[in-house]
Formats: sequence, C-alpha cells, structure tokens
Amino acid sequence: MSKKVLLFVWLSVVFVTLGFILFSCGPKKPAPKPEGEGLKETAVVSEQATTEEKEFVTTKRETAKAKEGVLLVADFDTGSKPNSVGGDFGSWNKDAQDFSQGCFDSFIPTIKHGDTGYSLQLMYDVASENAAYNGFWMKLNGINISDYKELSFWVKGDAERGFTRVFKVELKNTKNNVGTYYVTDVSPEWKEVVIPLNKFSGINDLSSMYEFTIVFEDRIATKREGAIYIDDIAFVK
Repeated sequence: MSKKVLLFVWLSVVFVTLGFILFSCGPKKPAPKPEGEGLKETAVVSEQATTEEKEFVTTKRETAKAKEGVLLVADFDTGSKPNSVGGDFGSWNKDAQDFSQGCFDSFIPTIKHGDTGYSLQLMYDVASENAAYNGFWMKLNGINISDYKELSFWVKGDAERGFTRVFKVELKNTKNNVGTYYVTDVSPEWKEVVIPLNKFSGINDLSSMYEFTIVFEDRIATKREGAIYIDDIAFVK
C-alpha cells in the first residue's frame, strides 16, 4: 500500500475520533419529560390545598353549629360601634336641659363578662326634683326574631358607685309597638338575665325589630344614682 493511501486512512481515523470526542463533550438538550410528568407536584399541592380548605370549612361549620340558635346582638368586644347586627347605640335622657339627671355609656376593658373585650358601663342619675328617667338604646336594624324564644344578656351592679336592683327593658318593633319587662335582683356579681319573649307585654309581632332599650326610672330605682354593666346581648331559640 502506498504512503499516500496510508496517510489518508490515518487522517480519516483522526478526524472521526476528534468529531466523536467533541460531540460527546458538547452541551446536551434535556430529555423531554413524559406527558403528565411535572404536573404531579402541582397536583399534590392542589390536593393539599383542597384538604386544608375542607378543614377550614369544617371548622367554620362546627363553629356555626356551636352558636346555632343564638343571634348575637352585641358583645362589645371591639370597643367600638356598630353592634353585631349593624346597629348604632348610645345613652338617652328625658330632659337634656335638666342637668340633675342623665345617663352616660362607656366601654370598660377591666370589668367584663368573659376573658376578652369590653363591657358597657351605664352611669345613670335619676335623683332629680323633677320627674326623671333615662337609659340606653340600641338599634336592631329590622331583624326577625319570630323564631327565637328568649332575650339574654349579662348584668352586674357597680359595688363602689352603687346601683339600682330594678330597671326596665323594652323591645320595640318597626310598627312602633313596645314590649316591656322589669329586671329585678341585680347584684354586684355578673348575672345572666334570661327573659322569655312572650313575657314582654305590649308586643306580639317580632318579625321586624327596631330597638332594644334599658330604662332607669326615679319611681322604681332602688338607688337613684349609680352604675351597672351589661354584656353579651343576644336572642336565643
């Protein structure tokens, strides 16, 4: 075999070898993933989110079930208005020009029913030479309480200032019908007041309620100047 042929064969082998080496060391394209691969991780996250969402919904349902049959009107826990049904509230006076009588409301964080929030303090004075009565009002924004049986709230007398053991509660509907009930035996300790709605004389239609009212009256107050605390007003089935 001639030298030229041998040189040609040798060069061919060299070029082929170099080409193979360069191809092997060069950048490689990533192998395509099988169809559906890469969605597995997202699917797992979605499955976990669905589980968490279900647990959240379940918790909400359990909470709602625990409160089933109770329509909370006000617990004063935020220390601000409005109440839990969107209504305003405040104190009122028979005669704003008679400074010897009056009622004032304020949020109190140190004296409350329960561990958190506030109660509402009502400081009243009906010790006037004139006819005197005053108290507290709270709008009910037309709520329907026809399916409820009782009005419930907590009350406590102020041992330092003194307090009346008797006061009047009124429920008013949007037809201007007024039901009344007298709370008795207020004490310096927290006490739950539960009033059957059928005990409110003067009102029968409970389908659209306008206002809840507390009244201090000079003629029935066992102490004509003092303070009480109220908390957790609700209607109960």
